Amino acid sequence: MKKTLRQALCFVLILCMSLVAAPRTAQAANVSVSASSTNITLGQSVTITATVSAANLGGINCSFSNGLGNEVNDANPPGVGALSVSKTFTPSAPGSYTITVSCSQAMTYI
Repeated sequence: MKKTLRQALCFVLILCMSLVAAPRTAQAANVSVSASSTNITLGQSVTITATVSAANLGGINCSFSNGLGNEVNDANPPGVGALSVSKTFTPSAPGSYTITVSCSQAMTYI
């Protein structure tokens, strides 16, 4: 009985150690940002587009600066190679503007 209990405990310990040591899956994603125009006159708008490319992409979540907010795009069905999100910006006064895009989440489909 003691030998069987010891063997069972060793098996459970080895199983737990192998689960902890298992490699985590991570996939790289490429992000590109483009603008419909870089020089506009007052009253015109510019569309900012962020494109995320990855294997088996299921959805993305991107945040735009200057009060433009977030944009989410989900693939239906999941597993596409690239997804895009866009926001339109209309400047309120003449000058130079910088808009940053941060894609914080790219969900992959396995």
